[in-house]
Amino acid sequence: MKLRSLLLLLLPIQLFSQSIVSEIGANGEFVIGKSSTGVVGGPMDTTFTINPATNQVIIGERESPIKVGTLPTGNAHFIHENGSERVNIIAALGSGFSAFPKLNLYYVNGTLDVPGSIADGDVLGIINYGGYLSSSGWVTPATIKAEVNGIIAGGVPTDIIFNTTDAADNVKTMTFDSQGNLSVTGGITSQAIKAISVAPSYSCTTSDQTIIATSTSGIVSLPTLTSNENGKIITIKVGSSSVTSIQVRELTSAEIYDADENGINPDEILLDADGEYVTLQYNHSNTTWYVTSGNY
Repeated sequence: MKLRSLLLLLLPIQLFSQSIVSEIGANGEFVIGKSSTGVVGGPMDTTFTINPATNQVIIGERESPIKVGTLPTGNAHFIHENGSERVNIIAALGSGFSAFPKLNLYYVNGTLDVPGSIADGDVLGIINYGGYLSSSGWVTPATIKAEVNGIIAGGVPTDIIFNTTDAADNVKTMTFDSQGNLSVTGGITSQAIKAISVAPSYSCTTSDQTIIATSTSGIVSLPTLTSNENGKIITIKVGSSSVTSIQVRELTSAEIYDADENGINPDEILLDADGEYVTLQYNHSNTTWYVTSGNY
């Protein structure tokens, strides 16, 4: 609709209500708003502005407007100047259906008219955190990214990747992969948390911190460690309702000590239900894994 036609539609509003006025601004922008005086050209409170010079639609009070448009970089922008630092997504429960707030990020190969399937390596969405530096302009020191990682066959294997930085560019620092593994780079050992199939058996390593067993049955073996690993803590947890028997055993000469069992050194600890776990700490002086907590 041309601007001239839009003005003609709005003229009756000005004639019959002295609190709503419309005008053409000094820079060619079209403004409709609430006026305390009802006079065109006078002060206005809440406004709706179309600004062809900036490709923006501006809504709200002039002191704290919400701007929706494509400047300054050509992307769609939602800008709130002099306003709250929050963007609120609110859903109300109506009758006959469920409602809850959600934020959807969708990606498609091809076009919306002729969509193509997503594939291995596609980035499904990124949330960027950034700010402005007088020395270099807008910077993005941290991101959260969802990326397809694997061949699509039924499900879509997707990693969630966290990028942070203390330098010029952000770098990958933590990843939740499609198998449920957590990989952390930097000060924490990589793959500290593993969701794995322990069938028929799995031997813990010095880098393991939490083992989440997903197979129906199997054996998790605890190693004998060196003095450098004294105090090492490992947690073994059942992570599937299909698990019937996960046996936690010592490997080679190490022993298991459970104080809740009156000091008995069990040959194994049995985890046989979803959510059951045991946490053990290694004492090098007597090559023993002590049970520190558990639910089994």
